Amino acid sequence: MQGVAALLPLIGRSVAGAIGAVLLFGLGFGIASITLPHLLVGRYGTAAYASLAGRIAVFSVADKALAPLGALAQAAGYG
Repeated sequence: MQGVAALLPLIGRSVAGAIGAVLLFGLGFGIASITLPHLLVGRYGTAAYASLAGRIAVFSVADKALAPLGALAQAAGYG
């Protein structure tokens, strides 16, 4: 579902297309947030869930924290 974002320039030319693409993109994130805990518990059990979820979250949180540095580097002219 998150692959719909690549189609946004094509289908987002109309208001209905843009709204549909944004809704499908959000649905993809919603499904992922529900599915990941279910898959972790199903595969590794509840005893290992917290440590595994924390290890997975480190990468996404670090990426979100470092994203402004990338924007700053781009604004400073770093290619």
